[in-house]
Amino acid sequence: MLKKRRLIAALATIVGLCAPMVGSGKAHAYICCKWPYNSASNLYLNLNYVNYGDPFLGPLVDNAASTWSATHTPVILNANGSGPITVAAGTPQCGNCGGYTSISGSPIQSASIVMNESYLKASASQYQSGLVIHEFGHALGLAHADGSGCTSVMYSNLTLAHATTSPAGYDVSELNRAYPNSTWPPSGAC
Repeated sequence: MLKKRRLIAALATIVGLCAPMVGSGKAHAYICCKWPYNSASNLYLNLNYVNYGDPFLGPLVDNAASTWSATHTPVILNANGSGPITVAAGTPQCGNCGGYTSISGSPIQSASIVMNESYLKASASQYQSGLVIHEFGHALGLAHADGSGCTSVMYSNLTLAHATTSPAGYDVSELNRAYPNSTWPPSGAC
């Protein structure tokens, strides 16, 4: 089983995606993908926002960064820094989707988020912010929560029954499981 987990982690890193952990009993949103982290401090990540100042996408990016930073986790995102997470408007490799996130390294060394601005503009306003928050979740190391049965912003489709447009207890708990800290222990929330 350990060899199978290592193989999945290696493949997920190569393709730039995170995959649900095999054989874990309960589906966990995060898997192979974590930033280097010292549990004695917060995880500070700066964003390199290529289109900073974009009147449409800019506020959505700022909101996503502040939303994740406000969760009860050690994650702190700075939206206008120069850092290992790049956010840009463009045509993501998934085609007609809201965005796509790729990561490099294990542990993660960098992440690239490409938001499909035309797709976002055509989406209902409540989903615009949720889609950007969702992609930031991937950049932090969270995979899709499909099949978990928990309320989450990390569903592959934000219109599904358990999907929400902001981080839920499950998302927070999974980040705390990925980045353990005595201040914010995983709650097991679902």
